[in-house]
Amino acid sequence: MSHEAHAAPGAAPQRPSPTGFGRHVVESLLFLTIAVLICRVFFAEGFMISTGSMAPSLLGYHRQIICPECGLHFARGARYPEELNWSSEARAQDLAGDMAPITSTICPNCLAAIDASVFPVNEGDQLMVHKYAYELRDPHRWEVVVFRNPADATQPYVKRVAGLPSEALEIRGGDIYADGQLQRKPLDIQRSLRILVDDHDHQPEGDDLDRQTRWASVEGRDSFWNDAEGVLTFDDAGSRDTAADAVVSDAAPDFDWLAFRHWIRDGGRHLTRVPLADWPQDLSVDSLVFANVTYDADGRALECLGAVSWEDCERAKALDNSREWQQAWDAVFRESHCTAITDIYGYNHPDAALEGFIVRDIMVACEVAHVAGDGIFIVRLTDGSAIFDCEFDFAHREVRLYANNRPDPLRVSRLPAAAMTENALIEMSIFDRQVSVAVNAVDVFKPVRYTSHRPSTDITAEITALEQSDETSVPVATSDTPAPRHPVLLGAERLSLEVRHLQVFRDVYYTPKGDAPYHYELGDDEFFLLGDNSPVSADSRAWDDPAISRDLLIGKPLMVHLPSQQLPLDWGGETHYVRIPDPSRIRWIR
Repeated sequence: MSHEAHAAPGAAPQRPSPTGFGRHVVESLLFLTIAVLICRVFFAEGFMISTGSMAPSLLGYHRQIICPECGLHFARGARYPEELNWSSEARAQDLAGDMAPITSTICPNCLAAIDASVFPVNEGDQLMVHKYAYELRDPHRWEVVVFRNPADATQPYVKRVAGLPSEALEIRGGDIYADGQLQRKPLDIQRSLRILVDDHDHQPEGDDLDRQTRWASVEGRDSFWNDAEGVLTFDDAGSRDTAADAVVSDAAPDFDWLAFRHWIRDGGRHLTRVPLADWPQDLSVDSLVFANVTYDADGRALECLGAVSWEDCERAKALDNSREWQQAWDAVFRESHCTAITDIYGYNHPDAALEGFIVRDIMVACEVAHVAGDGIFIVRLTDGSAIFDCEFDFAHREVRLYANNRPDPLRVSRLPAAAMTENALIEMSIFDRQVSVAVNAVDVFKPVRYTSHRPSTDITAEITALEQSDETSVPVATSDTPAPRHPVLLGAERLSLEVRHLQVFRDVYYTPKGDAPYHYELGDDEFFLLGDNSPVSADSRAWDDPAISRDLLIGKPLMVHLPSQQLPLDWGGETHYVRIPDPSRIRWIR
């Protein structure tokens, strides 16, 4: 019983003496040390990640990069230290991207080329692993596990569970199918896997005409949207002329739309075709000296491979003054810089994945502050075929989800009170053919699963069928469907609001591995494991024996408990780095 428990009623509590306080600290540290030791012996064990096969959710040896153009902080994989002296089997499982010499990297936000070698190497994340988590149960799908390398039992690996015992696994279009059924990730798992495509808080500076904002107003009207240092405001009391940065969209005209376009400054392997009915008679085709632009006389179109610079377009426009020629080259500049979202990782070496796969599974997250008005704020996502609109109706205090402009909503829910009175974090995703919407990390309604169908003219029968089924039937994109030019749109009417911390993410796209089969049969005690860094992860897709047996499981990672950072210290005219803990990256693992 403490000393204060005997104090007279109303008496001031006695302060502990300095000696007593010091003794208390020493005893606390001693008990904490003993608890950690007991925990590690009987319950948990620590492991350090060496490679980047689980990046960006879990990091191996890496460099913390700060983009000099947009200021984004991100991790770039680094070669592991040679002094580790791993066995040849373990070394073979390392990332090809990490093994390549460090030359440059690309910012995943503004796509600027960065010299990565000037940033110090940081150690990998250290995990606290629950060693007995799977004594009473098997791992769940999408759960992160630590297991032994079948080729070297002394080498632990960390991956994510994609296939469960006795399942027939397939990888199709970047997704996982088990026994013919698409496996969908819940929203909390989506958050741990999602990969940044655009962060509006980090805009590159400068007057480079080849770099333009990725968010722009829809062409053909004045807009009430305004962008001030990354904060988007909508106020129907004023307007502005946005012709300079307007974009073309097929969005419904009832709302004032702001569209996202995946704008790149230069490069790319995408093909752009711009109609040009007739080549100018007094102009030789050889007048075009651009290596990436040709004229298809049969198809009557300009063809461009990759982005065409502003300077080249202006040089081309100077060759002829006709309106058709001028408009064609304006379109070449605008459209050649807009590309599909692909499975590029800022963590990897730029040459780690030479073939980019189009990713249609996207998520938008933003903080919305409702200032005034009884109008509607809307978030639209599309994969190029299916279109989903989530309306936040401040007049009726409802959230409604619509598909493909159908008149009847798929879901209706009460608008959370926080969205009416304070900043609200809104998240919407179309990962794995599933629409999820959350406000302040809480699902607004049950996620909507959707699948492909042939369009029906009988809307009443279709809605009835949807009510009786677990899946919504809408036309969905296939590999042949053109990528959407504007996969995300924000719309509003009769409102005053602010949108902050606007981010666009994509899902992991599980890529094929060489000649490996896309179909796998698992035994009754086997699991199929994949890395989050799909292009370069060595996992069940690449191993001679893809299945991992239950007896190789070590445990379940609980948290990143000792991430590190490099503290720069300047002395003797040189910069030296000292490894220190990074408390901001301590987190639970999903």
